[in-house]
Amino acid sequence: MDLIAVPMSKGNWHKITSRVFWSTTDQGFMEFWLDDTVIESNGQTRYTARNCFNNAGNYLKIGLYRDKAIQSAAIVYYDNIKSGPTISYVP
Repeated sequence: MDLIAVPMSKGNWHKITSRVFWSTTDQGFMEFWLDDTVIESNGQTRYTARNCFNNAGNYLKIGLYRDKAIQSAAIVYYDNIKSGPTISYVP
């Protein structure tokens, strides 16, 4: 199930920001920005639901996930990835 879908232009760098509060209850939430503009879908900018399914916690995992049947080439570049407890977190 997709929460949101936004168009992105190929061949350009984009800044994607997310804010997530992980929770094993329905108090969990996610918010997203694309190029410093909040992403809205159906009038919502915050998506609230249980988003942590056990007490082991979650971690950042990104990549290009595709079905093995897809034969065309695809490349995604990532730069300056940060993950931390606050938006200003610098490891």
